[in-house]
Amino acid sequence: MGKKSYHAGGANWIFSDGPHGGRNPTEVVRASGEVDGVRLPKEAFYALKAMWRPEPQVHIIGHWNYTDSTIKDMYVISNCAAVKLYVNGDLLGTDSIPDNGYVFRFPEINWESGEIKAEGYINDELRTSQTKVTAGEPVAIKLTPITGPRGWRADGSDVALIDVEVVDDQGRRCPLDKGRVDFTISGAGLWRGGYNSGKERSTNNMYLDTECGINRVAVRSLLQAGTVTVTASKEGLPTASVEISSSPIELIDGLTTELPQVYNDPLGEPEMLPAHTPEMPIYIPDTSTIQRPYGSSIIQIPGMFEAEHYDIGLEGISYHDNEPTNLGGIFRTDGVDILQAPDGGFAISHVAEGEWIEYTVDVAEDGFYDLEVKYASKLTSGILGMEFFDDGKMVFNDFALPQTSSVDWETYNTATRENFFLLQGIQVLRVKIISRGYNLDNFSFTKLSETSVKSLQTDALKVYANPSKSGLFQINKPVRWEVFGLTGIQLKKGEGMNINLSQYSNGVYILKSENKSFKLIIEKK
Repeated sequence: MGKKSYHAGGANWIFSDGPHGGRNPTEVVRASGEVDGVRLPKEAFYALKAMWRPEPQVHIIGHWNYTDSTIKDMYVISNCAAVKLYVNGDLLGTDSIPDNGYVFRFPEINWESGEIKAEGYINDELRTSQTKVTAGEPVAIKLTPITGPRGWRADGSDVALIDVEVVDDQGRRCPLDKGRVDFTISGAGLWRGGYNSGKERSTNNMYLDTECGINRVAVRSLLQAGTVTVTASKEGLPTASVEISSSPIELIDGLTTELPQVYNDPLGEPEMLPAHTPEMPIYIPDTSTIQRPYGSSIIQIPGMFEAEHYDIGLEGISYHDNEPTNLGGIFRTDGVDILQAPDGGFAISHVAEGEWIEYTVDVAEDGFYDLEVKYASKLTSGILGMEFFDDGKMVFNDFALPQTSSVDWETYNTATRENFFLLQGIQVLRVKIISRGYNLDNFSFTKLSETSVKSLQTDALKVYANPSKSGLFQINKPVRWEVFGLTGIQLKKGEGMNINLSQYSNGVYILKSENKSFKLIIEKK
């Protein structure tokens, strides 16, 4: 293959049609290759060649055998700067603005029996051309054997291929031919047959259909050298035969040191750059469907952030709002409703049950946090929910926001939700509107020290970040604790609220405290 100045390398995932991807009665599941199941080139092969070979290339898509009065668009694939198209010597058009850099289109071409020719130009200089000719009626079968670089080896595994073509009186393949060809074989070889695209049980038969006037069959060698004769017959055409001779290999007690032959093309000198590289427009990805943080950085927790600084993204991706437009009409242009706050800033307004907004946040460390929300409410029924999507954890869904004023929506107060546990790391925070009735100004998270955790000593014992992705666990109150392996061996003991099992591998461990047992699960990434 060639190379390009802007291309570092690549791979062709499906080069040949084949059974990759699953079982199927037609043997070939993937039919998007550049060559078919028996490695015969398809139009895509020549298109790929034109796009990647360094030499000037031009290829007319399709054939030139149509019926009278046919008018159709013709396409040419080329790595040249411009292409001219001729029919029977008459110039029908010049295209110097290809689609996607390589596809030259010539619309509404009138078919005429004869020839169609494409010429490729670079800097107004003719560099290459291709001519396709209208084929005549089928008159013969043409058989062409293909063997490896060392011929056909009698090693019991070497394969000789035979191309089977239906041709006219000038030896040109008839591109519209499709029909059954019957075969016979004699001599030192094993018939392996061919394949018909999409036709069930077409392999290993003594017959095969031509497709676009061609197909390919295979014969495997035996351990005994000799000559194989393959005969092909098709209704209305004379029989054709071909002989292939295999060459012996050295066998000692049924073994050989000769490896199966392969094509070995040395790399040689690096390929040149293409004769012409089309000017390609700069690729600007569509980021409208990608959720990303608002502004230049991820929101940090602990810390304060504005409610209107929710993630950038479409409806259903970074937010959900029951109205398609911003009812406040300011600050953001998507569907979240935003109005001016009394302090000159902004607030999310007109919230309704079922709506939500998301923020990409970075929690500095595992631990207990308090949340303070600045809001305004004229109603008494406002409830807020919050969940983090690093592990799908619901933090709460019953945070009541009391009425701040009975006469207006501009009186802002704060409400605090205390003592909830957050996991360390970058994750998505979703703020959910459980019931309507408030405007949201900002959110402020505060990390609690161990001595300021507000859980009472009489609270039921709870373990947080379980499963843990770091091996660090936190208990909701200071206690004496022991950790055991599943075999009963004590691994660690201590006192307090923090348990560090980061040195241990993924698995299940047993925590014992206050005459109770808990499973601790470590799931490190």
